[in-house]
Amino acid sequence: LTEVHRQQRHSDGNSFDRVLGTACERLGQHLDRRFDLAEFCRRQGWGYESFRKKFKAELGISPGQYRIRRRIDAAGEMLNRHDLSIREIAFRLGYRSPYEFSSQFKDCTGLSPLQFRNGGHRAAPAAEREDAGAKTQDWRRSK
Repeated sequence: LTEVHRQQRHSDGNSFDRVLGTACERLGQHLDRRFDLAEFCRRQGWGYESFRKKFKAELGISPGQYRIRRRIDAAGEMLNRHDLSIREIAFRLGYRSPYEFSSQFKDCTGLSPLQFRNGGHRAAPAAEREDAGAKTQDWRRSK
């Protein structure tokens, strides 16, 4: 009976849209903490793998990639403010070290955090890079 109920919920597109919206919202919050997607799925009545696959089919990226992009978006905003050190930004966003943060930032934007902060050439934000697929906030500097 539980499996039948679960299948009915999966067949209802509105149900998935609601859960997807909630997942995106939660994946974008508390970026300094771990997000337990398996637990979230369980509470929503979804299996982890089926949710992850449907999420990727809808947005073009996995939930993990989506969370990374939210962290990079937040980092871009913080770097534009100039009042926080790169080390502080890294720890505020839950990275274990400034090196881990810098590496991921450069992978996603094409610029190191310092180059980004100093207004170096524009690289495509995560959403416009070749591995993109989801809509991402555009935090490039406006000149």
